[in-house]
Amino acid sequence: MKKIGIMSMQRIKNLGSFLQAYGLMETLIKLGNTVEFIDIPKGEGYKNNFCISDKKDKNLILDKINKMFYISNIKSFKKRHTNYFNKEYSNYLEKYLHISNDKNYGECDCLVIGSDEVFNCLNYEEGFTTDTFGTYKKAKKTISYAASCGWTKLEFLSSEQKKKISNALKNMKAISVRDKNTKNFVEGLVDTKVEMHLDPVLISDFDTLFEKPSKKLVADKYILIYGYYNRISDLKCIKEIKKIAKNKKCKLIALGAPQYWCDDYITIDPKYIMDVFQNAESVITDTYHGTILSIKAEKKFITFIRKSNNNKLEYLLKCLKLSDRIVKKVEEIEKIANREIDFFETKKIINKEKKKSILYLRNNIK
Repeated sequence: MKKIGIMSMQRIKNLGSFLQAYGLMETLIKLGNTVEFIDIPKGEGYKNNFCISDKKDKNLILDKINKMFYISNIKSFKKRHTNYFNKEYSNYLEKYLHISNDKNYGECDCLVIGSDEVFNCLNYEEGFTTDTFGTYKKAKKTISYAASCGWTKLEFLSSEQKKKISNALKNMKAISVRDKNTKNFVEGLVDTKVEMHLDPVLISDFDTLFEKPSKKLVADKYILIYGYYNRISDLKCIKEIKKIAKNKKCKLIALGAPQYWCDDYITIDPKYIMDVFQNAESVITDTYHGTILSIKAEKKFITFIRKSNNNKLEYLLKCLKLSDRIVKKVEEIEKIANREIDFFETKKIINKEKKKSILYLRNNIK
């Protein structure tokens, strides 16, 4: 039995980050290992301020509109959101991922770096570090699994950063990424084989986590809105979504983070998240894991692509033959939202990729 460390984005206050961490942990345990999460060590004392923003100046108007029309939602949703991520969510990390408030920089037989944006070195909260690229000294062996560099591209790096990351990657015994941009990023730095695998949420069954609640968490017929904090804010887009909900006689329920224009915002125990997706009439999302959960639940969905996630999200949907769920124009929202989805080919691809992922992890850990 091997002691496996996972270095991921497990402390990020986000349900998608939680699920990818749990999915990888569950997969590795089923392969006969003990697993614990390793924290990313603090960086070298300098931090990049380079960032791709999804915000547009015209959408700042929404803040004023919110104050005029959604005062009660702002107060109620914000309070629930703050309480959830400051109190309940921390308990879920400890309960399900066995992560305490104390940072863990322990030893392990094999360190698995991934999934999530562990290669997004221009966006580390603790400053630039090469530990996520293979220099963590307390691991006997290091591999990556379905790592992503998010919006970071090779041309964004300084020559010094390129050299440091290149040298770090040479310590890895195997490199796995989850999107084409990250593959190009790694291959531009080292001459080594780079494999591509699906996110842990797609390859894990979550049979040790997901449960059915004793009663419905949302009583009404609803369309699920899954996005980052108030990021679905284009006024024309909101108008179209509200029109769809009215025609279908559905409530608009936000999950993950508040969207003030929705009818309600709910917080849940992560073990019930699949139930909320499965009971929705359909899903509208602008996130990577919101899209994955919609696919996993086999629900009709539409996905808005953002500057910050287009590299990984467009590739995912292309890979799973679901590119027609991407909304590029506001006028397409209703048409795409009402279009049925045949998940047959998608499930075949996922099953094939799942076997490939398990084989990769088993062979490179032993």
